[in-house]
Amino acid sequence: MDPNLAEAHNNLGIVYRKKRQYMEAIIEYKKALKIDPMLDNTYDNLGVVYLEKRILDKAMIAFTDAIRINPNNPLAHSNLGTVYDRKGDYEKAIEEYQQALKIDPEMKEAHYNLGIVYGIIGKLDESIIEFKKALQLESSDAESHFNLALSYKKKGMLRKSIAEYETAIKIDSNFSEAHYNLSILYGMIGKQKESIMETKKFLDLRENMNNISN
Repeated sequence: MDPNLAEAHNNLGIVYRKKRQYMEAIIEYKKALKIDPMLDNTYDNLGVVYLEKRILDKAMIAFTDAIRINPNNPLAHSNLGTVYDRKGDYEKAIEEYQQALKIDPEMKEAHYNLGIVYGIIGKLDESIIEFKKALQLESSDAESHFNLALSYKKKGMLRKSIAEYETAIKIDSNFSEAHYNLSILYGMIGKQKESIMETKKFLDLRENMNNISN
């Protein structure tokens, strides 16, 4: 068994996945696993391809194989959590995200995804905690600010929600959904001028997107 050969196939699979040549990526990952069936990261990479292709059952098998080989692979646990999330099995998704964080407490993506799931099932306090943890690890993540704003809005904490949308827009001025949601909140607190400005920004961004797509 030549470990370098297996790693070469794995690396080629990564290149193909980044180019969205998914079938070629799958072939390379399987070649790597045929040479060395104990490569947990390759199983994880294979699962990511199936996840991106929305073949959830095969993704689940691949991530489970990665965990079988290496139970302390945080990325495989987090990715398996994403599979459960997409299947609507939120309790199992939470279990996998939490397991990933036990192994790697500084895994920003797991905190973020856990925040999303908690928000879906109505555990808003827990959702807010996880988004804050994600932001402690990466304060410039506009999506985390945006989703933290959503959780604040659901709890009726409008001022804090507004502050998070404003921060998201400072990070990404083209974040159209943040402009739209901010326009609504400004209207709710009586800031009509600001509400109109944000609505116009939203419409301009959407018009630009439509022009590009056409």
